[in-house]
Amino acid sequence: MTNLRRDLVATGFTALVVGVYAANLSGWSVWLVGDSVRWATAFVVVLGIATCAVGAARTDNRVDALLAAVGVACVAFAVIALVTASSKALAALVVLDVALWGVATSRHLAHASRHHGAPTPV
Repeated sequence: MTNLRRDLVATGFTALVVGVYAANLSGWSVWLVGDSVRWATAFVVVLGIATCAVGAARTDNRVDALLAAVGVACVAFAVIALVTASSKALAALVVLDVALWGVATSRHLAHASRHHGAPTPV
């Protein structure tokens, strides 16, 4: 799978994360999410894992360290949200999930521009 396809799949998963959070926050009573913070957290965690699974490994240690630190914070907020049913912890988890997606996607774009350069005119 190319980085473009991975980024498109990751974008879809991240949009679903935001959608699950919006449904929970607004009380839309979506099937299996409803107004339960714990169910919404479980879905966000599963979608976040799926988003990370489609990402490609890179060798930029600085960015990898940043992504790992944000990932650890995601785990912490997920545990807090599951144990306490805190909507604030769920919100922080969603923000960090979107941040992970943003950093990974921008890294893919930077990698593509370094290796492919600007298109040459015909």
